[in-house]
Amino acid sequence: MLNYHEVMTTDLTTLGTAATAWDAMAGKFESLKTTYEKKVPSTTTSGRWLGEAQQVAAPRFAVTRNEYGNARIQARAVAALLRDAETLFTELRGKVKAAVAEAVAAGMKVSEGGNASFDFSKADAATANAARHDPGLAEVERSWTHRIQQAVDAFEEADHGVKLALVDAVTDTNLNDGTFGGFNGSRPYPSLAAAAKAENMPKDRSKVADWWRSLDPVTRGILLEEQGDALKKAGILDTWVVRVRRSGSTSTVP
Repeated sequence: MLNYHEVMTTDLTTLGTAATAWDAMAGKFESLKTTYEKKVPSTTTSGRWLGEAQQVAAPRFAVTRNEYGNARIQARAVAALLRDAETLFTELRGKVKAAVAEAVAAGMKVSEGGNASFDFSKADAATANAARHDPGLAEVERSWTHRIQQAVDAFEEADHGVKLALVDAVTDTNLNDGTFGGFNGSRPYPSLAAAAKAENMPKDRSKVADWWRSLDPVTRGILLEEQGDALKKAGILDTWVVRVRRSGSTSTVP
């Protein structure tokens, strides 16, 4: 569980650094794929190698070639997610800082644990004396602490969403590509926000169709490709029935 201190002190630039490294890795996989295509599969088609071993090797070489391509796609997807994460976390930490600044402007001080309390050191004698005798001070302090914690919780929720998106990005879902637990060559979601939205299909069937319509076309395409049957059973194609008073007919609006 993330706390206020971690949110405020974590070096978010390391995410961008890691993204650059993943992009470089993708480029290397692309080079390996090109080299492999030029030098390896041809050994099974040159006519110099014949027999059972050659017949077994050819399809396996194709699988390996495909994996290099999948590795490149996966690396690019991870890089994009990491860059999105850096942007998102920077924005959310800004909201934590804003909540703290507002608390300080209201006369509070904020501890490393994110707890707000009245800052007697900055108050004049009369204000400090009034605060000491104010029965509502504790509630005011709790209110500011809660407001700061809400901003921290939003950061933690995003952190969990990034984790899920990264797990998805490196999980091979294609059971027919000749590998088990290989690289993920499926199309990446267009953004971290899209990935998070894709992960949060409503449990209430009556809300599933609206959720589905709210997704961008690329995200819908990816979901259909990976889990189309399950999504249809969940209700993505449910329609609203609109009774049109024309000759007693009934039409459906998707």
